[in-house]
Amino acid sequence: SDIDKGWTSVAEQFDVQATIHSNLGSALTDDVVQPLRSIQLTEAKTIRAAALFVERETRKLKDARDATIRKKRLLYESSKQLEKLEQSLDQQNNGERVSLKKKRLEDQVKKQEEAYVWDTVDLEKQRRVTEGVLRKGVESLEAVERQRLAHCQTALGRYQRKIEQLGPNLQQMFDRHTNNLDMAVQATAADYIAGIQPSTAAVNHIILTDVYAENFGEVMCGSRRRAALMRISNMLDGELQRINSNSMVTTLVEFLEYLFYKINDAINALDGGQHRGYHRLVRFQHKTKDKAGLPTTVLTIPLAGEDQSLPPPSIASNTGAYSVSVTSPRSSCEEYEEYDKISDEGFYNSSSRQTTVIDEPATHSTLCRVLYDFEPKHDDEIQVRAGECVVVEDRLGDDWLIGHVISEQGADYKTGRFPTSYVRQGVG
Repeated sequence: SDIDKGWTSVAEQFDVQATIHSNLGSALTDDVVQPLRSIQLTEAKTIRAAALFVERETRKLKDARDATIRKKRLLYESSKQLEKLEQSLDQQNNGERVSLKKKRLEDQVKKQEEAYVWDTVDLEKQRRVTEGVLRKGVESLEAVERQRLAHCQTALGRYQRKIEQLGPNLQQMFDRHTNNLDMAVQATAADYIAGIQPSTAAVNHIILTDVYAENFGEVMCGSRRRAALMRISNMLDGELQRINSNSMVTTLVEFLEYLFYKINDAINALDGGQHRGYHRLVRFQHKTKDKAGLPTTVLTIPLAGEDQSLPPPSIASNTGAYSVSVTSPRSSCEEYEEYDKISDEGFYNSSSRQTTVIDEPATHSTLCRVLYDFEPKHDDEIQVRAGECVVVEDRLGDDWLIGHVISEQGADYKTGRFPTSYVRQGVG
């Protein structure tokens, strides 16, 4: 930066103008050395405190992840034992003693499923807390750097004024590096800090719930697989409805919604995949295996998020066929547990869990019924009202359709785009 170049120029002059600098010894001691030494000690304490804070929260996140993985492994083993026992009972009747063992295993699996799901949610909360701590740590370091640069600028300004006061004897040195000093004094710390590049990619790695019944590579009775998946689906749906009924706006909503979508996608696979939904975060999903060899699903999302300017429709209740989400980020305005106190934007939250997905490409005109009012914000958008019929002529990706409203008076219509999630295919 220009500030560092100014100090480089000063250092060079110290080497070649030793005699002149001896005349400036007192000025350097009083105006540069002592103030900067005091600032250095203060900044070192701030940096050390920030590093310890970040290290403690990072350790908490690691411990939470390890605990979640342990519970997942226990749940996986219990589910496998229960399935073996169920298969044994299907083949032969082994008496009341085996039935009691089956009942005990079923209760154990249900408790472990519930504990594992909520541990996954708690892990996400801790990840958000850690993310906020890291962000605040970076802000502290930026503040320290700004303070350092500001004090360096002040010291350089004092040093420059001393040189100007000493007059002709210092004219040669003054002419040589006055330009660098002027640039350093006038430089802004923000330009220097903005040019600093991160050493790693800014990506969120979000661990999702993976239960035994989701793994179609494991042999399991179809009805029991469906029952296990429905239990978790109903659990998540109940929590989402509870949040909605309490009018709680929380950054955790979309995380729960994606878990809900993921579980219901597995249920849909049992039905042959004929009604597959869509979630905008599905492209960030990656499936791997953990150290124990168990399947692990991770969302790898860029820290900057996505540009989702369209607000979603309001929440609708779950009605048998599961719903999926098309959401947009918005700032959290209420607390939801302790982690929201430190999270600024957090996960991209939403107040919607329902959308309509038109699976076939719009190669011909399709009639759709409008579900929600939509006000245009751009010239290429059109206004649609709930209850109207629209003719779909084409589509723009998964989020927008192109068409026009059917006018009852036969007036001229305007063709434009409107959101896919605001209409339902068919007019019946």
